[in-house]
Order: sequence, then structure tokens, then C-alpha cells
Amino acid sequence: MHQQSQKLTAIIVVGAIIPPSGGMVSHKIVGTDGAEFFIFRERVHLLRVGEKYELTYYPKVADDGAIYNNIKMVRHLGPQRSAANNVTYDADASTAATLATVTPLPGRALPAAVPVPNYRAPTHPLDAERMFVCAGFGDYVRTGRVGDQIDDMVILVNKLRATWRATFAAEG
Repeated sequence: MHQQSQKLTAIIVVGAIIPPSGGMVSHKIVGTDGAEFFIFRERVHLLRVGEKYELTYYPKVADDGAIYNNIKMVRHLGPQRSAANNVTYDADASTAATLATVTPLPGRALPAAVPVPNYRAPTHPLDAERMFVCAGFGDYVRTGRVGDQIDDMVILVNKLRATWRATFAAEG
């Protein structure tokens, strides 16, 4: 399978979201007009049936000639949210961002167009474990409770990972 270099956009109303089956790793998004797109399962929560979106996608042509329109960016257009409160997902960026702006409280002035992140994608369990270990390890280093020997550091990291799994693994 190879990716074509062209970036395309489409505006669709989501008619169906079909979970991956067989060897697929992406959800199939079917527009009310029958257009088909694919999005990774980690990002499918950004889409809702009946909602209107602007999609940026790249077509991929499989060896058998099938074309897969892989979504790279999603911009919510409505009908439930106003244009000033859109949620955007850009596959090339690390997180979702919003286009909303802050409304200043009375008596306070804010610069124009201050972005406010009002959406946060769920943290993947492996990333959550890494953040926990990094925070704990950093605390041990800062307070001098771990030596400068690599063996000591490896033991500490493994203890922190075991602590994470014993405490939070069932939630992930």
C-alpha cells in the first residue's frame, strides 16, 4: 500500500461509524452521502453520528486497487456547537486543540483571541504509566533519594512501574 501525496478536504455529515473488523485497525466513517473514510480507533471519539465535520484526508491505494481515505484532520462544524467553539484534531499535532476564545470577566482585559483548551483527549494507559514513573523518578532525583548509579536508577524505575500497575492497572 502506498500513500498518494495529495491532501484532500471534504465536508460530511457522519451517517455511521463502523468498528474495525478482521485485520483492520481503523474505524470506517460513512457519510450520509455514502462517502467512506477511515480514522484510527484512538481518535474515533472525536466524531459523532449526525454531526457535520470538515475532514482533511490522504487517499491510500492498496495493492488490490482499493482506495482508503485516511483522515488526518477533523474539524467539527455542527449542528450542536457554534463555529466559535470548534474542536479540531490534527493528526500531525500531538493533541487536539480548540478554536474557542476566552471571554474576559468584567473589569479584566485579555489579549484578543486567547485560545482555551476546552477538550482533552483521554490519556493512553501506557502514557499515563510513563508520566507517573517520570514524575516519581524526577522527585527522587530532585530530593537526592536515588544514587547516580545506573543500577539504582533501573531498580527505582521498575519499582515505580510496579507501583503503578498495582495501583492503577485495573483502570486502564
